[in-house]
Amino acid sequence: MKNKNAIFISKKLMEYHAVILDVDGTLYSQPSLRFSMAIDLIKHYIFHPLRIKELLIIKKYRLVRENWESIVLEAVKVPFSIEEMQYTYVAEQMNTSPEHVRELILYWLHKHPLKLITKYKDSKLIDYMKYLRESGTIIIVYSDYPAAEKLDAMGISPDYVFCSSDMEINCMKPNPKAMYVILEKLHEVPGNVVMIGDRYSKDGLAAKNAGMDFIILARFIFRRANLYQQLFIK
Repeated sequence: MKNKNAIFISKKLMEYHAVILDVDGTLYSQPSLRFSMAIDLIKHYIFHPLRIKELLIIKKYRLVRENWESIVLEAVKVPFSIEEMQYTYVAEQMNTSPEHVRELILYWLHKHPLKLITKYKDSKLIDYMKYLRESGTIIIVYSDYPAAEKLDAMGISPDYVFCSSDMEINCMKPNPKAMYVILEKLHEVPGNVVMIGDRYSKDGLAAKNAGMDFIILARFIFRRANLYQQLFIK
């Protein structure tokens, strides 16, 4: 389902009591942001060649995040959040300190993108979510990465924000634990909640494993137009 829209819903979008939104790749164009970030990284490290290993650390971290469900079986378990476990694991693999990994990731994956993210946001999706919220639908954001600053940058104010590193969750998609946490928080049943994301292997399966309906959006925003015409019927 990569780069394709897919709908797995049993009723109109407005009829759900709550909508769960992914962030990265859903609320903004991840391919576009990554391209801009790649340019900025290249520009930075051209002038700091002795620190080129930092690029490898960032790459390693992304791979670890992507494959954490399989890696976690061999990772050294520590009594911290999943985020701290990942910093520790990458540090051990790259022969550096968890603090150094954290510093790099906080800047390049969390802080730096904030100045770019507004340019690539999916305005149609965001505007419709605002409309749904004003109409009484509960809007929830659930991301594998901390999302508060990104949401502020895009002007999004959901009812609830959840992250995989929250101690009550502490696992990543497609593990459905977060979905159960959200359902319990809302006092809702799966049939009244729908998940919207951009990856079936993560967002889709997390919802499916919890018995929820879901919608998968194409990676490129321009490919979502026809789907939006179907869904956004006020």
